[in-house]
Amino acid sequence: MTNLLPYWPTKEEIDRCIKTEAETASDAVLLSVHQQTPLSKRDAGSTSRVSATEEDLLNDFLTEHLPEGTKLLAITGDSGAGKSHMIRWLAAHLERDDRAKNMHVIRIPKSANLKTVVALILEPLRGDERFSKARKALED
Repeated sequence: MTNLLPYWPTKEEIDRCIKTEAETASDAVLLSVHQQTPLSKRDAGSTSRVSATEEDLLNDFLTEHLPEGTKLLAITGDSGAGKSHMIRWLAAHLERDDRAKNMHVIRIPKSANLKTVVALILEPLRGDERFSKARKALED
């Protein structure tokens, strides 16, 4: 038997090639490896679920006419269920969908602190003097 150890990748080489976090892969890689997954949706305060598709999620997110009393859409699930992947999928599609052309998509990393969150929200508003005080306060 020949020694395969010289051909085995180092941990650093593996880490460079195999991204274990959904946040680290490019959109092109994410979309090329994505496999549709069954979803379900429910109204807040209800325990009744209905089957949904990823296209339903995208359409619900982009609708201008949310149902009465709807204030937000939330993606929930157990640890490891693919929530971060689904957020990445949604963000990638929003960048390509004409219905989202007037939206500012701000993805907040899991490790972000409050200062980072505020900075990310203010970034698309750079140049708008109405927010100069907030930017200055953040810098100080």
